[in-house]
Amino acid sequence: MKSESLVQRARRAMHSLEELGRRDGVAWLSDVADGGADAVRALGTRGGPVLVITGGAAAPRSNALWNDWVDSIGAHASHALLFGASAASLARELQARGDGTIIVRCADLTDAAQTAERIAIPGATILYSPGCARSAHTAADTERFRNLVPAAVRSGAWAAA
Repeated sequence: MKSESLVQRARRAMHSLEELGRRDGVAWLSDVADGGADAVRALGTRGGPVLVITGGAAAPRSNALWNDWVDSIGAHASHALLFGASAASLARELQARGDGTIIVRCADLTDAAQTAERIAIPGATILYSPGCARSAHTAADTERFRNLVPAAVRSGAWAAA
């Protein structure tokens, strides 16, 4: 793949992110427009830990999007906070790759958001991104995550430039 194509994909993915707020040097983002693996890769190149909150229905292991998603998290996320039907298979895949991503199993989206808030350090980015399992994700899920972001954190637009 040409490097220009990767750069274009990274820019598009960064513009797909909605900043929900910042506090104590931690940014809370939601991948509202399907940036997926490209969004995780782009954030990973900006520096600072990336905590990815992801869940949903499992995709087939042979699915190229699934493999790209797992590779992206393994290579660019410091933490994967997993919940939902795909959590067990995603955890197994990440462990098998041995990239050093810290895997945190969560009961649900609420638990994942609260856990992310507890473990994030200054300079970290908390990203809610369902990843490869878009068919199981709804606008209501994104709105639920927005409401889980602490009120003191909520702010203006994400500067993706």
